[in-house]
Amino acid sequence: MNQIQADNKLENRILFENIPSGQTWLTTLAEAMRHNKVLNITHQGFGKPEAHTFEIEPYALKVVKRRWYIVARNPYYSEKNKEKKIKPGDVYLVYALDRISDIQDTGKTFKMKKDFDIDQFFEGCCGVITSDEPVQRIVIAAYEGFADYLRTLPLHESQQEIGGDENARLFEYYLKPTLDFYLSVLAHGDQIEVLEPEPVRKKCAAKSISSCLSIRKRPEIQTKDKTARSPARHPTCRPITPEQTADEKLSAYVKTKHPQHHCRWKQAAQPADENSSEL
Repeated sequence: MNQIQADNKLENRILFENIPSGQTWLTTLAEAMRHNKVLNITHQGFGKPEAHTFEIEPYALKVVKRRWYIVARNPYYSEKNKEKKIKPGDVYLVYALDRISDIQDTGKTFKMKKDFDIDQFFEGCCGVITSDEPVQRIVIAAYEGFADYLRTLPLHESQQEIGGDENARLFEYYLKPTLDFYLSVLAHGDQIEVLEPEPVRKKCAAKSISSCLSIRKRPEIQTKDKTARSPARHPTCRPITPEQTADEKLSAYVKTKHPQHHCRWKQAAQPADENSSEL
């Protein structure tokens, strides 16, 4: 990659995707990682009312979907755990670079923990959201030729094609169904569908219909030219009466969008066994 970027003969002939968050702090953090420098960062997460300044020990950088993230040990929370004798004591958190407004060198250095493993830290994750939940086996069906897309660009490194027919191909994954996973699945619309396990399938379907319903409920948007325009509605949305239960709403959605799978969904949507675990 670096060789291609340095080739003057190919200048303006190879276009790389721009990552805005890499323009400000990427070099600073990489330099701090190189020399194990403790940094003071000012960070404000999305939806947070104010920014906070605190120390971090930068361990690793990761880019996901056009955003750079820094994986760092948080000394404050790690010390709190140590005082309370909570194990594991070390706390590692992920911070998006585009939510950092300032970075200062504290003049201190740190030693990386020998037991930290970046691959283990992100084990079973589809993005940057981590979870203490166990890895699960998940089966997804790909329709309308979308299997070729998954073969060339897997949803997750654990992906394996396990069968199917001319209508759909089946793919198996071993991962943690975090929000990143659900967003990745829903981003592909009706081209893929979660089949197993049932709790993950139902949660994914619930998120899909919830998104559809929220679009229908949005008010008109006032534009700069004072002309009110209604936001585009999701093509899969259909009028749903308030009297319908959540299961009826979901059934109506599946019947409209996937009529060929509606009977199978109705069977899968039956109440789960008392001993089964719901997400």
